[in-house]
Amino acid sequence: ARSTSVGVLEVQGMDGEEPEGLVHRAVHNGQNGAENGPAGHRKEHIGDTAYSEKESRRRSSTSLRGEKAGYATKNEAHRSHMQSNRFTLHKEGIRVRAFRILGLEGNPVVTTVSQAVIWALILVSVLEPDTLFLNAASVKKDITKNFTWLYIGAQNIWVFFIAYLWLSPTYSKIKLGRDDEKPEFATVAWFMMMFMSAGAGTGLVFYGVGEPIYHLSYNRYVAKGTMTYNELSQESMNLTYYHWGVHAWMCYTIVALSQGIVSHRMGLPLTIRSCFFPIFGTKIFEWFGDAVDTISTVSTVFGICTTMGIGAVQLNTGLNSLNPGIEKSILVQVFLIAIMTIVGGISAHAGLNAGVRVLSITAFICVTTVMLMVLVMDSPTFLLNFFVQSLGYHMSDFVKLGFHTDAFEQLDGGVDGRAGPPVWMDWWTVFYWGWWVAWSPFVGLFIAKISRGRTIKEVINASITGPVLYNFLWFAIFGGAGLKMERDSIIDACLGSCTVTKGGRQFLRKFCDSTVTLSAEQKASRAASFLVVRPEGCDSIVQLSTVDLDEMWFALLDQYENVGGFLVVVSLISIVLFFITTNDSGSIILDLMGTSGKLDANPVQKQLWSLTLGATSIALLIAGGSQSLTAIQTALNAIGLPMTILITVLCTALKTACDMETHPDTNRELSATEGRFETLFQRDNGFEFWQTSMLGGIFDSIEWALTLGKHPFPGGKHWRDWSICVVAPYYYLAKAYALNMEIESGTPVNIFSSSSQQEVRYGQGVFVASFLCFNLGIIFFILESVYKNYWVVGFAFYFMFGCMVVTTRSSIRRMAGINGDLLRDGIASFIAYPFAVVQMWNEVLIRDKGMDAFDD
Repeated sequence: ARSTSVGVLEVQGMDGEEPEGLVHRAVHNGQNGAENGPAGHRKEHIGDTAYSEKESRRRSSTSLRGEKAGYATKNEAHRSHMQSNRFTLHKEGIRVRAFRILGLEGNPVVTTVSQAVIWALILVSVLEPDTLFLNAASVKKDITKNFTWLYIGAQNIWVFFIAYLWLSPTYSKIKLGRDDEKPEFATVAWFMMMFMSAGAGTGLVFYGVGEPIYHLSYNRYVAKGTMTYNELSQESMNLTYYHWGVHAWMCYTIVALSQGIVSHRMGLPLTIRSCFFPIFGTKIFEWFGDAVDTISTVSTVFGICTTMGIGAVQLNTGLNSLNPGIEKSILVQVFLIAIMTIVGGISAHAGLNAGVRVLSITAFICVTTVMLMVLVMDSPTFLLNFFVQSLGYHMSDFVKLGFHTDAFEQLDGGVDGRAGPPVWMDWWTVFYWGWWVAWSPFVGLFIAKISRGRTIKEVINASITGPVLYNFLWFAIFGGAGLKMERDSIIDACLGSCTVTKGGRQFLRKFCDSTVTLSAEQKASRAASFLVVRPEGCDSIVQLSTVDLDEMWFALLDQYENVGGFLVVVSLISIVLFFITTNDSGSIILDLMGTSGKLDANPVQKQLWSLTLGATSIALLIAGGSQSLTAIQTALNAIGLPMTILITVLCTALKTACDMETHPDTNRELSATEGRFETLFQRDNGFEFWQTSMLGGIFDSIEWALTLGKHPFPGGKHWRDWSICVVAPYYYLAKAYALNMEIESGTPVNIFSSSSQQEVRYGQGVFVASFLCFNLGIIFFILESVYKNYWVVGFAFYFMFGCMVVTTRSSIRRMAGINGDLLRDGIASFIAYPFAVVQMWNEVLIRDKGMDAFDD
């Protein structure tokens, strides 16, 4: 059976010799949707098979109208011309940037820019630590204040989208590979690799006991002041389930499915840029793809550094609990990161089977062993009851929690004094969502890499059902044991009238009934009972809520007589394995992104990425100490914003990819680089697309610069049209509307004439209305500098202008048979109106005159 993985060839430049140290890889392509035609133009595919029959009828009707006016012959000639240009790239090849120095390869843009951003942060943290770390928390709060709605809303969109794929009888059966391909890894090993190498292990140990305890003392439920302690305990677990449940795995699953389909089925490179191929076509091999991979690389590095920092702190604390002579210090943590980085690099060199797979299985066995031992030693009945009960509470509150944004709490202050803390969302939910999203390129790519031969439904089941249920059981056991330990410590300390507990920690007596006056006999009886329960007195009580977060795990394990030390040792072994597998799998994925998906790059490159991860974590620890994690968390939340938008767009790309793969005109015997979709796009079956890209035009100047002049520089028409659309978009908007009506009706439409023709009147109305709204909007925005709130009036006029752009764009799209929806039209029209209007004008111009319209 032949492989569908992308073919990579070393080729010479179009103009002769390449610059020293720079090569290009040619990827042969037979996909339409996005190839460069004359003057560097392309077509951007946005298709949906559901429209094929309707569009076929529409085109037949349009063709008859055009024939009467003499348009049919010209349009048919143009269609034939475009079809002949669409599929030349699978013969000539798509050029992908790559450098080669001393045997090392990579994408020069992705590698250089991502490394520059990473080391710039390190440099600032070393030279100006106070400036960086003191402002980090403030920036993080601002992100939460302004973008909580985006993080929360996007998560729910992803939940509904994945549910749609899982329930679809057609999409759920699509394989991440050839239809007859078998899975590369056994199911058990596959699950363990997915779960452990995704970095979840370190977080589960760090937050397994501590998060429910923290939620017990400071959140909106506590602020209400009406809940019992038992109810607060249950709500604390409910919040924990929310952060570690279905929502947490959505972004991973979307990236994994997208990457698996475009790489294992279509044969495109295994890198994040390829996921956008179904909607942006070959533009993914240009500056846009470089931008996507750069953001993904930086996001992955910060995500891994956060986990490595947490792992180092946790490992240091565990060693200190075993041997107090090993102090908790930055120096020890730096040493641990250095050792784990070296071992992780060795494991990465060993590969997936000999490295990641073996370590993942071992780590999974270790942590599961600890979990089952705690279950049987503590209170099995209570913990199992708590697990079942917590599942019910979580399912009951799934929608409410999923959409809760702390809207009133973030207003700062409450009317009745019972408002929740305004910083809670910043501390917990938004931080988690930023962390998960920042991890999504790494985890999604890794899941895709190990999931070849699995169906969409299998990947969803494994990446959501299995890990989520495991997480729920984990937190029910360790979190439940921690809540029970906290409960027992409060009861016993109140019984013994303790003021100080083990380690000299102050006992929090807020739950003790201080209003009851006891007689001397009652006090004596209570003291006797206390000594029966706690023979060693108050010094044997550990109240977890008074212990540091990184110490809670070991404090819980230490309570189990005779086996506490053994559990701590196994836990430390697990943390080491988590640390290594995170560094290991992370360096593998970073190498893939840095080389634009090259699978056989020099193994030394993985070691270099492993060292980069270790060096970044060490530098931030040294420079910032305890504040370094805050700085990294801020970077996570900041990088999470563009990643959240990219993953939301990725939902559209994944849906389109599924439509392409299930269409009968797709040739499944070929890869995309061999003409897999050639027949699909040649036929009139509903897969139509914009004939120019919003990522092209003047943006091709970026590609011209990055290719050192080898990519065509955008001609004068591009700059002229764009400039006009920036300052006077109403001109081309009205012209596009008129020309579209002209093509549809078959009669000339000149909006600058005095004709009483209905189409002319409509075009003139579009021109006048858009002219007034656009210019009045600008005027009121300028007047804001003098009159407060005038910007709101300006925004209202801009909104009306945007609505006219959306309406005209939708009309052109329907006439051309381009699939889309009002949401995408709205995003393009309101956020990037100059490019949207230029694209609309080019669409109708090409339909009318063909590619000759682009001759300057």
